[in-house]
Formats: sequence, C-alpha cells, structure tokens
Amino acid sequence: YSLSVDGRTLAFIDTSGKKAVVAFADVDTGVVTKSATVTDFPTTPIAWLAGDSAVVCVKDDMNLLRVPITGDAEELIPVAGERTVFGTSPNGAVLAYVGPDASTLTLRYPDASTRALPLADVSAVAVGYDRLYVSYLGSARIESMRLDGTERRQIVGAPASGLDSAWEGLTVSPDGTRLAFSELFNDGYSRAYTVQPDGKGMKPLWVRRDTYFVRWLADSSGVLFIEGNEWQGEPTALMRANADGTGRREIAKGVGL
Repeated sequence: YSLSVDGRTLAFIDTSGKKAVVAFADVDTGVVTKSATVTDFPTTPIAWLAGDSAVVCVKDDMNLLRVPITGDAEELIPVAGERTVFGTSPNGAVLAYVGPDASTLTLRYPDASTRALPLADVSAVAVGYDRLYVSYLGSARIESMRLDGTERRQIVGAPASGLDSAWEGLTVSPDGTRLAFSELFNDGYSRAYTVQPDGKGMKPLWVRRDTYFVRWLADSSGVLFIEGNEWQGEPTALMRANADGTGRREIAKGVGL
C-alpha cells in the first residue's frame, strides 16, 4: 500500500476477489473504490505519480501498470531485466524505471515525456527532487547523479561485511535530505542504514539482528523498520529511529513484515 502525496488517498492491491486489483481508499471516509485493473503480483510495491494522481505498480514480467485514481483507464509501461526496478520522487513528479531494455534507466515526467540514461546492472533506484540514487549488481555500490545523468559520483561503496550482497530498497526521505537502504544477502540477511545525499553521515539502524526498512515518517524525522528474523527464530519488533540512526526504540513486539 502507499499513501498519496497529499495524504488523502491510500492505494493498495485488493486480493479479496478471484483476481488482485488496484484499489483506492479515501483516508477521511474509509470509502474504497476498486478499479477493474488486474495485477499478476498481489504483493507489488505501489508508487504515486503527480498530475492526475495515478499510481504505478508491477503488472507482469514485462510491464508496469499506470492506473489513474479518476478511472479504470490503464497504461502499460514496458520494463526490462530479471525483476522490475522502479521508483518515484517524493512529490511524485518523476518516475524512474529500468526499461525498455536492461541497459537503460528511463525517467518519465508528468507530461509523459521521457529521458533515457544508459545505465546497466541497476538493482534499485530512488528519485530525489534533483538527483537520482542508483545501486548496482556485481560491484555493489550506490551512485548519485543529476536527473540528466551528469555529475555522477559514488556515495556508498561495497558493504563492509565482505559478503556477496547488494544494496537494495533505496528510499529518499519526504524532504529529500536523507536516503535509507539495506544490505541484502541470502537467508533473509538484511542490514539497514541511512545516509546523507552526499554519502556522509552513514548510520546503521541495526545492532546485531537483521533489520528490514519499512518507511520514512511523514515529517522525515525518523524511520520505521522491522528488527529480528522470524524465519531463524529471532524475535521480531517494529522499531523507530531518528533519521541519523540514533534514538532507537521499540514500538511493538512480534511484528512481522
């Protein structure tokens, strides 16, 4: 599920019927409007776009699905790669995704115009107000660049763990002042961090256990994350920390993803 930029509408995938469909809930009234738009991936992430308050989600192995809140009209956006990679800016003005081929990162704007950047082996992307943040497979690292692909520079290097892991789940805070991400490896291994857009002030959210980033708080003052790994018998909890990784505290016990 995902909250709209204006905070008035919650978008989610409704799985109560025979097919999973994109649905919208009015936050004030609780009234739910189901679209006729079907996705083959009930657990797909959802990202909001600016303009007509449309959402995008994974449709199938070859397309993203764009669904306006005002109707059931849908648009397929061709993507590429072994898995769908996409993200939007905090204000919903820019959508970034890998496609139409695996060596291209495409930026899409509210007027449906696009810009193609030649970037290969992208594993995750996050969009700020004026910069892109891109992580790569293979030689794990995170790069920052302007929205036109210039001023490209590395802000986070390979994980210090030495594992053959990758940086995933890149998410920009609503105010654009910090980035959250996780080091992922097999068997549920996950270590979450936050960092400044220039790569300085990188702080771990984890102490000993696995940590799974959930989301930024609306005012960008902190993050929510799950700590613990129930698959390995570790107790789990919903945790909160400040944006700089300090002030960790437990919100609720026994909470899973």
